[in-house]
Amino acid sequence: TPVAGRSKVYKHALPSDVRDVSLLLRENKSLPLGRTPNGDLMTNDAFYDFSERTLTSVTDRELTDAEGLTGAEIVLRQNVWTYSTYQITSVEGATIQFLNDRPRGIIQDEAGYFFQKHINTLDVDGEWYFDLKNHILYLYSDKKPVSKSFRYTVSPVVISLNNAKDIVLEGLRIEMAASTGIKVTGS
Repeated sequence: TPVAGRSKVYKHALPSDVRDVSLLLRENKSLPLGRTPNGDLMTNDAFYDFSERTLTSVTDRELTDAEGLTGAEIVLRQNVWTYSTYQITSVEGATIQFLNDRPRGIIQDEAGYFFQKHINTLDVDGEWYFDLKNHILYLYSDKKPVSKSFRYTVSPVVISLNNAKDIVLEGLRIEMAASTGIKVTGS
């Protein structure tokens, strides 16, 4: 259904047992998770630059409209190949505060950052985000979505074997796992 007050943003309620959605397909094509700024992650166009940083905040003097992103994730690029995600707890002016319960790594100066996992990051056809707290899947779409054309992950692990013996799995097609198709431990 359309989201009131939002042009081209739609919502779909998911069952309360869905723990995460890490993949959304429309007509069997993967859709991008909404983020801002938009751009190619292989270039600097996809990142904002911060002027100051601590272990729990970044300050970007050029940032003017991020107050509506409290609750989103901030993704900090530590270097060319490493990213860390943190939940934003508040935005006050040019300073973004985030929860950092696992301080690690060194963030290089001018490494950059972007925002994701928030309704305010949806602005390109196909971008989506899952609100875990309310179990709502949001989608930005240029045309009204048809629910039959979508598939999404519903479980982190499809098959989990723990301390199992003499198990044979044959002829299975494992799809749409959020992280792992078959998890085998102590077996």
